Amino acid sequence: MATIPGDELSLAREAEVRDLTANSAVAAQLEMLHDLVVGVCPDCLIKKRNDDALIYVPPERREASRNKNLLTLWAEGTGVRMRIMPEPEEMYDASNREAYLKRLQHLRGKMRSQAGCESGARIERGASP
Repeated sequence: MATIPGDELSLAREAEVRDLTANSAVAAQLEMLHDLVVGVCPDCLIKKRNDDALIYVPPERREASRNKNLLTLWAEGTGVRMRIMPEPEEMYDASNREAYLKRLQHLRGKMRSQAGCESGARIERGASP
């Protein structure tokens, strides 16, 4: 497993998130959410932002200037704060795992279809995909 770079996106499935906190309970939550998002988006990219948040970006949204994150995570002292767009931030709750999975799957599908529409618009204007 690789450490997460802060300056560029890298392949999420090769990243190690457990080392981002000394709190073993928080590390376990980070790892569970990481595995969940990689299961939904195996080719997802990850980056550590300046505010220490982890962002997960589907590859087709890599160049987007906004609305590109599938999931944002913050390791905090007693838990993981998270945001699955467009919902507000919330604290991770293990009992909501299935709801998180459904929300991630829905957002991933929506991002894929938006990327297809954007590619189609570029083709119609004569640009290469």
